[in-house]
Amino acid sequence: MTIISNSPKTNQEAVPQINGDVFSSNPESRFAVAVFDGQDVVSENPTRLVQAYLQLRANVYIDQIGVLEDDQRRLDGTEIDKDDERSTHFVLIENVVGKIAIFGCMRLIEKNADNNENLPIETFFPESFDEPVQKGGIEVSRFIVRHDEARQRGHAKLNLIRTGLAHTLRNDLGPVYATIEPEFERDLRSVGVPTEKVTSPKYIEEYNTSNYGIKIDKYSLKDSLGERATNQLAIAKGAIGGFWGSLENSDQDLRIA
Repeated sequence: MTIISNSPKTNQEAVPQINGDVFSSNPESRFAVAVFDGQDVVSENPTRLVQAYLQLRANVYIDQIGVLEDDQRRLDGTEIDKDDERSTHFVLIENVVGKIAIFGCMRLIEKNADNNENLPIETFFPESFDEPVQKGGIEVSRFIVRHDEARQRGHAKLNLIRTGLAHTLRNDLGPVYATIEPEFERDLRSVGVPTEKVTSPKYIEEYNTSNYGIKIDKYSLKDSLGERATNQLAIAKGAIGGFWGSLENSDQDLRIA
């Protein structure tokens, strides 16, 4: 899994823009987070917002960084895999002139009663797990942020993490894992995410790169981020919330509404 902040290709090439009324109730806000259930994402008739989210994934993972092969792009230009149905999906949306831009995302893959298959980290690093990860265990995946403004990238990453943390706390999920590249762990640590390396590095054929596994201490993360900020981003599945930023003062106002 890779977190994307910069790329040789432009955001305009990677970030889908669609028509939408996401900001109708908060027209002065610049950003928001949408949360989707796995069934919303694997639906045969996904919403335009879900389809744009899956298109962003294909644009980044196939076209920009090449960790997925081109044959994993579907005919409609999107990317999806077997873990999407058992995941909760978080999508970053920007209010742009006359449209909305889908510029970031994250999913949390969950072991649950309906699907107790191994998490990707267990499949990639079986030698590191003497016992299977318990039900309720989750893995952070498909973490992408594509925005030209460095301050906004940083705040967007933080709000994705806060939203995911709020979800795990509210639903009593955990432990929390991720399969990552070294630069992603540095990125996580830069925004105060406590991590512990739990595997040795290994070339992962599915991702066309070397990765290793980490575990995230969600309770230390909660203490680091603050309960108030985390609770503000407790967004139910199927809802849009966490509005932040101001169109009028887009270079200054980074507060959550």
